[in-house]
Amino acid sequence: MLFMALLLHGPLLVQASACGVNTVWRVSFGETPGLTEPGKKSTLIEFIENMTVGAGIDLQYQVVPFKRSLISVSAGHADMHVPLLQSDDNLLIDENLMYSEASFFEVPFNVYMEADSEISGSDIWSGGELIETDAAHTHFFPFSVTGSHCMECSLRKLVRGRIDAYIYAEVTTERTIKKLDFGHKIRREFYKTFPVKAVLPRNECGEELNRKLNSLVPAARRATTNPTFRAKPKTPELSN
Repeated sequence: MLFMALLLHGPLLVQASACGVNTVWRVSFGETPGLTEPGKKSTLIEFIENMTVGAGIDLQYQVVPFKRSLISVSAGHADMHVPLLQSDDNLLIDENLMYSEASFFEVPFNVYMEADSEISGSDIWSGGELIETDAAHTHFFPFSVTGSHCMECSLRKLVRGRIDAYIYAEVTTERTIKKLDFGHKIRREFYKTFPVKAVLPRNECGEELNRKLNSLVPAARRATTNPTFRAKPKTPELSN
């Protein structure tokens, strides 16, 4: 059932007849391990909950698969979806949705190469290397990459020399490298960070909520003790 997850893991989102984002936020969380998980007060849920409590806003939320979560915003059943990485500077997603201007946190991406390979991170711009990434993120890169549905498979191919590089989010990839005991077989270079945004409706309510987030999110990030959300010093990015 569409909202069964709500009955188990969060308050039911109520269809609102008018924009009321100054008093109520109907948030749809896309399932993300470690950040937003059904049945748990995960880190991102707690961060937004603390932010709304401090602002006197009633939080109603659901935790559902990503696609369903985005549809909830597009259909008007939720005021915003979180989290979503922004791949470029364009705030518009489609005719119905846009990114928030405020960033909740940043996700570093690394280029991973076989330890003894002569390839460097800057070589990925040439287009001559075979590079894999998560299949849902191929559009993040201005050079040729191949989508993969299996991170472990890609990393095994990397250490065997079947691909030249793997590029993806640092935390998730490092966790898998540790699981495979590949730490001594792989080296990495920082690529860049991507901001994590909310997805809002492209209408007056979305604009109003965007202004609200611009005020609340930076203050909440400064106040939190959770390192995930604390702003970090910028690291030089790879360039061609």
